[in-house]
This record gives sequence, C-alpha cells and structure tokens, in this order.
Amino acid sequence: MIAHPKLLHAFTQVFSEVKRPNASIIEVMGPTGVGKTTLLNKLYRQTLSFFEPEMAKNHGVIPVIKVEAAAPENGMFQWVDLFQRILREHREPMLDSKTLPPAPVPRIETQQKKPTINAMRWAAEQAIRFRGTRVIIIDEAQHLTKTPNARRLADQMDVIKSLADQTKAQFVLVGTYELRLLLNQNGQLARRIRSVHFGRYDYFQEQDRQEFINILGTFESRLPLAGNNLLTGQPEYFYKNCLGCVGILKDWLRAAVEYAAQAGRNQLLKGDLAATALPAASLAKIFEEIQEGEQAVANQTHEASDWTLKLGLPTTVTATPNPAKPVNRQVGQRKPQRDPVGVNHGIHAVT
Repeated sequence: MIAHPKLLHAFTQVFSEVKRPNASIIEVMGPTGVGKTTLLNKLYRQTLSFFEPEMAKNHGVIPVIKVEAAAPENGMFQWVDLFQRILREHREPMLDSKTLPPAPVPRIETQQKKPTINAMRWAAEQAIRFRGTRVIIIDEAQHLTKTPNARRLADQMDVIKSLADQTKAQFVLVGTYELRLLLNQNGQLARRIRSVHFGRYDYFQEQDRQEFINILGTFESRLPLAGNNLLTGQPEYFYKNCLGCVGILKDWLRAAVEYAAQAGRNQLLKGDLAATALPAASLAKIFEEIQEGEQAVANQTHEASDWTLKLGLPTTVTATPNPAKPVNRQVGQRKPQRDPVGVNHGIHAVT
C-alpha cells in the first residue's frame, strides 16, 4: 500500500471523527479507482489498534467491523442481506433462525420459512450492542441509493440513523459520488452526518501534479521488473490513462507487469502499458462521472460559503475605527490649528 497525500488527508479526517465521535454517520465519497478500499482497510486496522486496550480486557469485544453493501438484483436495496453480513462479522450463529422477542401481548404465531426483516434487524442491533461495536464500515455504500423513487432515499438514511441511535455505533459509509444523493435529506440527518471528499489528483494544480509525479516514482521504485524511468519520464501519459486516480494506476501497473512477465521479459515496456490500459470509452465514462461528482462537491462548498447571505448577514465585517482619545490640556492652552500664512487680500490694513 502506498500512503499518498490525498489518502492520508482523507484518512486523518475520518479517523479523527472515530477517535472523538461528533457525528453518528460519516460519508466518504470519491471517484471510482481513487483508493477508497485502501482507505477503509487502513481505517479498519487503525481502529482495531485504537481499541486494543479494551479488547485486552474483554475478549468478546468486536470494536469495528467492515461489510459490503451488495448491489441489488431487482433495483431495490436489500436490507436483509446487509443485516446478515453484519451478523456474520459478529460471528453470530443460526442466521436462519432469528425471531423477534416475545411481544408483551400474546399474538398468533405464523409459520415462517425465513426470518423477517424486522427479526434480522433486531438480531443485528443486539449483536452490535453485546459485542461493544463502535464503528461499522460499509463499503460500496452507494448501493444504498438503489431505490424505486427519490422519496425512499430519505428512508434509507433514516434506517442508518436509527441503527446508530439504537446501538450507539458510528457508521462510516464509503462509496462513489452517488453517495451525495443521501446527504442532507432532512434536518435530523444533516446534523448527524460528516462528509469527507476523497478526490483525485488534478494535474493542472501545481501541488497535485508534483505529488502525482512523486507517486509515479514510488511505484517505479517498487516494480518487480526494470522500469528505466518509464513512469517518471512521461507523467502526462500515465495521468491521461488513470485520470489522477491512484487505484486505477495501481491496477493498471499490476496488469502490465503480469503481461510482461507472461511474455518472458524482465523489463516493463510501453507496449505492456498500452496493452493493459483501460479502453478510451471506459476512461471517458469514468471521467464524465468524475466531473459530475466534483461539480456537485464544488456546488455544496459554494452554498456553504453563501450561507451568510441566506441568513441576511453581511459577507464582510467592517472594523469600526476607534474614536480619538481626548487630550487633557491646561487652562489657556491653545488647541493645535493652522495659523494664517501670507497676506489676506480681503482685509485692508489699518494705518
């Protein structure tokens, strides 16, 4: 794993929220191939290390789990599947036999072949509580947006909010820019969510460009084949074919190295890179999604900066000059003033 600057910056933002939880839901969004999976794996390891003292005292504690929100087959996100994945990470037995606790009022029991969604949710909540789970990382969380209509988007986040409230656990949702659709669905959600943007490198920004070139040098130094400055010698070629996303770059280099090794060479050639690069059509589609997502993030930032105008407050505060302090003078002492100079032609001299 290469801990490059943008990854470290996003990780620092998220991990600071984990150590001092101020929000029950953290959304980490960025383009595909930027390195989000690497980020969440680092977050998982560091969170385990952070809670090691508690785990040493109680071996039953599972402070952090990570699960994947699977893409639905029918266009509607399946909560039962996510609850089952949470229970598996808690090593919960008998997943097919979960039932709700007895109701206070007797009810007619019906024969069920599978646990209901309410029973699975109740079992997941109990597992999170009893295992002392503090952080639940959900990868591919953009699949939560798979709903039949826009109104259900708020319902999806309400479920996460309710789970966080019931279990006192913190949820970290990691996904593509589609996650932005779940932001600020209502006031209650808005005050519970922190959003972290894990962006790509922008070659037209001097700092980003230099950091990207440094990453190419790091990759080149770790290649199992001879590179002969192939990466650092043509940074624009690599940027064009990975769009500034380190995850895409890493997968591309891995494929190129395997391609060269299968050809029996101990040196990486540009032909190996050309043969394994993503097709232009794929890059165009990814770039289209990146532009849309980055524009949405920029719009949110602009709206935040204009919030003072919406409140009717001035955008800038003008400092009020301090009034001059009075000077104490003795009786009969003149105030400073300009005495007349030259001849006053409006008055005739008296002789």
